[in-house]
Amino acid sequence: MDFHLQPGEKFACVAFENLEIDHSLSTPLSLGQGLWTLPEHPFDLDNRWREWIGKIKADQIGRCNFFLLAVKASTRPEILDDENEVLRRQLNRLLYGLLLQGIPNDVDGFVLTGARVSEETMIRQFAEMRDYYNSNPPHRVKFSESICRTAKVFEEGYRVIEKSTAYERVRRGMDTLARGISEPTVQERIHNYVRSLEALVKPEIGKSTAQFTHRCQTFALASTKASKILGECYVIRSAVEHMNLVDDALGGYPSDKRQLIAFQRLRQIEKLAFSAYMRLGTSKSHALLFKTDTSIDAFWSRKDDERRADWGPPVDITAIA
Repeated sequence: MDFHLQPGEKFACVAFENLEIDHSLSTPLSLGQGLWTLPEHPFDLDNRWREWIGKIKADQIGRCNFFLLAVKASTRPEILDDENEVLRRQLNRLLYGLLLQGIPNDVDGFVLTGARVSEETMIRQFAEMRDYYNSNPPHRVKFSESICRTAKVFEEGYRVIEKSTAYERVRRGMDTLARGISEPTVQERIHNYVRSLEALVKPEIGKSTAQFTHRCQTFALASTKASKILGECYVIRSAVEHMNLVDDALGGYPSDKRQLIAFQRLRQIEKLAFSAYMRLGTSKSHALLFKTDTSIDAFWSRKDDERRADWGPPVDITAIA
């Protein structure tokens, strides 16, 4: 299916440079509701456009090999207004639907919004993409049509959560997770991923460590080893929260092994947090469990086997090297 910006259409776009993509994304793909993936940019890079953003950045956009696009017909395409913001938020949800399935190596790119006015593409906003950091996965992340379609399901589900007056803890947790993705240091990413899970776990004051470790074994496959991993992640979270050294939190390990252990804990807690929020965004029945404080309290008051049956297949964090 071909894609062309039509006169009167507004758009928001995220452009990726040097992204690993599957052959299934080698042609334009419509995800529905005005969302597209493209293997090349849909813009006219004329001299005025190049002069505004600079030749180097214009050349970089020309080299980008993957584009996410949100498009909407408008009666006022020449004006930058709330319509552009709606498109930007829609695209942001889709982007996180992708990142929760795996963060690519060395993510780099640009964010643009604008419109097609008559026969000219007008760029209204232009910025470099924020930094995103992965946990050094053993295999390079590659986007595919299947991954993009799953991201679209997340976008639809999280839109309901985002617009609702309920789901306050889910939104706060997702915001914290998003900050974690953009944190350059291992300890800060662990800190934010643990806090994003705390938003769902809702531990009581004075019982936070024990309840976090126990309750997270609803999302994670329960075992003595999993309990130890979760406990260490929570200790790292507390060390960062109180401005202490992460090395102190891993004092039970030889000093030359602590950095390796920290990276492993990052991969484990990242996978757990990503999988939990992906499930909430793609399953209405799971999201409803965390709609209000009352529903969250009711969920955690159930017996372990009942709660685990409601949540479904857990993540085996002990298998993450």
